[in-house]
Amino acid sequence: MDETGGGFYDQQQQQQQREVAESAAAALEHVALHKEVVQNMRYQPWDMGRKLRVLRRAKSFVRQHEGALQQRLAESRTAKDVLARGRLLLAKAVQLSVREIRNLISFLVPWEARIKEIESLFGSAVASYFTFLRWVFWINLVLTACFAVFVVVPEVLATEWDMSGERKGLLPEEKRTATDLQTLWDFEGILKYSPIFYGFYSNAYETNEGYKLPFAYFFTGLVLYMYSFVAILRKMAKNSRMAKLSDKDDECTFTWKLFTGWDFMIGHPETGENRRSAITLGFKEALLEEAEKERATEKLTRNVICRRLAANFLVLMLLCSSAYIVVLVVERSTEPEAESNWWRQNEITVILSLISIIFPNIFELIGILEKYHPRRQLRWQLARIMILNLLNLYTLIFALFGKVNAMTTRLHRKRRRSINDESSNCCWPDDGIDGQQHAGIPVKMSSFYLKSNLRKLCWETMFGQELVKLTIMDLVFTTISILIIDFIRAVFVRVFNGCWCWDLEKYFPQYGEFKIAENILHLVNNQGMVWMGMFFSPGLPAINIFKLFLLLYIRSWAVLTCNVPHEVIFKASRSNNFYLWLLLIMLFLCTLPVAYAIVWLEPSWHCGPFSEYSRIFHVMTQSLLKATPDSLHWVLSYVASPGVVIPLLVLLILVIYYLVSLSSSLREAVTDLRTQLRRERDAERLKTRQKKKEAEAAAVAAPADAAASSSAKVIAQWRKAVPFAPTKSQTILPQTLAKEAVDKRQSK
Repeated sequence: MDETGGGFYDQQQQQQQREVAESAAAALEHVALHKEVVQNMRYQPWDMGRKLRVLRRAKSFVRQHEGALQQRLAESRTAKDVLARGRLLLAKAVQLSVREIRNLISFLVPWEARIKEIESLFGSAVASYFTFLRWVFWINLVLTACFAVFVVVPEVLATEWDMSGERKGLLPEEKRTATDLQTLWDFEGILKYSPIFYGFYSNAYETNEGYKLPFAYFFTGLVLYMYSFVAILRKMAKNSRMAKLSDKDDECTFTWKLFTGWDFMIGHPETGENRRSAITLGFKEALLEEAEKERATEKLTRNVICRRLAANFLVLMLLCSSAYIVVLVVERSTEPEAESNWWRQNEITVILSLISIIFPNIFELIGILEKYHPRRQLRWQLARIMILNLLNLYTLIFALFGKVNAMTTRLHRKRRRSINDESSNCCWPDDGIDGQQHAGIPVKMSSFYLKSNLRKLCWETMFGQELVKLTIMDLVFTTISILIIDFIRAVFVRVFNGCWCWDLEKYFPQYGEFKIAENILHLVNNQGMVWMGMFFSPGLPAINIFKLFLLLYIRSWAVLTCNVPHEVIFKASRSNNFYLWLLLIMLFLCTLPVAYAIVWLEPSWHCGPFSEYSRIFHVMTQSLLKATPDSLHWVLSYVASPGVVIPLLVLLILVIYYLVSLSSSLREAVTDLRTQLRRERDAERLKTRQKKKEAEAAAVAAPADAAASSSAKVIAQWRKAVPFAPTKSQTILPQTLAKEAVDKRQSK
């Protein structure tokens, strides 16, 4: 009897557990259903009041039953409930971990919060400058790291300094003034004989460990130039893909901004104010875009055409005057009294820095006459400043190449004079610059000529010194201009506005605006100088990192404290690739002088890693010949012959032409498909409106039939909100909503 009773109670307990498990599964299914409803509610074609009612009921159901479900799962000991409880805990842990990881990644992005604050107050155009500056900073960081790992560190650690002659050490006469401020400002003394410049590196074929320093120097520079091209092209491709994905022309732009612009995760008042400002500026940008689309169809008047012609003529005159000034200053630097005082020594760098600051402001005043759209005016301004910088830079480079030729002639003269001087008994040791052989000719120099002239005739170091001095002088003048034009001007307007004859904030001088074109081209020009000089000055990218770091903080401080937003706000997302196009053009044009120096100019025979070669690129060819057997030398000579190079160039041009044609055809196909999608969307909208009108007409004609169809329609719309069809037990809430809708329509 006890066994029978015990078995009965066990069966009853098992049945109760099964009922609990089934009810838990049903409750879990109900909760999942209502969660799907909450997630898919925004996609339903209902009015806003109906959506809010359904959303409130679904959320209240989830809140009521999810806690009870979790408590029931916690009390249950069955394997199914334990697994369900584990799944819930795992889902919460994964969701929390993903959120924390995203917050950490956003926190670790350098200067992201500062850039977002600037974007919220000044718009995307001003923020694009700081985003571009940060990207250029990363490029320079890669350049610096590669030079440090493959060139500087092996040279410092693996080279025998005692066997390098006078390359790395200071003469006794130079040590007295090696650390003076004037000497350091000219990058002489300890800075000249440091890893910053080309002349520091030895010409040993390889170290004791087998590391080929001259080949590593050449190959690292070549690879970094290729990396710069690839990095810019990849960034441009990424921006193009993002622009295509975010292209929402004629797709309810204002609706998207209005209903999806706010971030409901904001909990700080200042952050909320910044977000509100960002949304306001976004509406201004969108309104200006719509107005510009209407103005694009208007015809140009004769007055506007005359103004634009006059503006272009004035710009041409300014460019010619700038080139003439640079040529005049370079000619003055070759005079005997060029080293007489500080001004004559730094005249070139000061004049170039002043031109880069003053002339863009004149271009901006001229651009007001043309009456372009702000974005188009920005591009014209960028193009003009780009031409100005390139013209000045190339004028300086041509002048420096003339100076290089003069230095090379003096070196040849000294070498011939030392060879003919048979009575001289001064012979330097067989290393470095002292007893070095160049093309099989021993060089003998007296200590007097070595100390006074020979160490100054390393034209590669001179080339790097000029560009490094330009970079530092530009930083000094930029900081001074920010303090004077922005800070002191803002303080003057703020203090004296109440006691002045006119409104200083509304009229002259006003608070300064952030000049996007000048600052963008300033970055492009600065990076161009780095690319042009880094082959002869491996430390220049590191100096530029320090400069960009200071510029970011100085510029952002000036923008947030001294500048006001532009009166005309416009989007800059479409201008990002334009900035990169300018940077790509600058990179290409800055590699041409370096390529000319590598291929055509003879390196200095007493300094640098290529002093044993008649041309710099011979280090690559001779390394290849030494690395390959003699039987393959004829193959290499044939591959390098014009009979192979010219057909390959022609084939490359044909491939490029084919790819350009293919991309243009694909672009046209994408445009046609986008147009077709818009037409289909418009057709679907028209069909939806027609169905709605037919439904309203049927409801008016037959109220009873309309009530039944309305109930079925609401249930069908509820089922569309959920990817799976609910069961009968899951349709209580939709039926209730359907009855409410029928009663509402009958009451009307």
